[in-house]
Amino acid sequence: MTAPHEAGDLKVVAVMKDSTERSRYLPDVPTLAEAGFGGVESWSSRGIAGPAGLDPKLLRRLSAACRKAVTDSAHIDRLGQQGLEVDYRAPEAYRKMIDQDDTDPRRIGEKYIWGEQARQ
Repeated sequence: MTAPHEAGDLKVVAVMKDSTERSRYLPDVPTLAEAGFGGVESWSSRGIAGPAGLDPKLLRRLSAACRKAVTDSAHIDRLGQQGLEVDYRAPEAYRKMIDQDDTDPRRIGEKYIWGEQARQ
């Protein structure tokens, strides 16, 4: 998105973030929150899962390898060319994010789509 926007071939009107912190890749484009649409956000995440009871030593080793790969400057630059930001999360922080990501859609679904039947 950044290259066509910068070339004038595409006009990005907002970045899907529920904050006023603009994307470093599209600093001239307001966030949805700035544009008056707070509460709307879009993102995707990638993670690695292992079996319950994974050896803590192995977990630390895998976590260190993932952190090294995800925070590698070449990787960050490559994603940045696509306008994508990297937000590495350590295992416990990632778990909390996934739990929250699962909770919000369920709450909305129960209220507007599935109703009481979802809680049974």
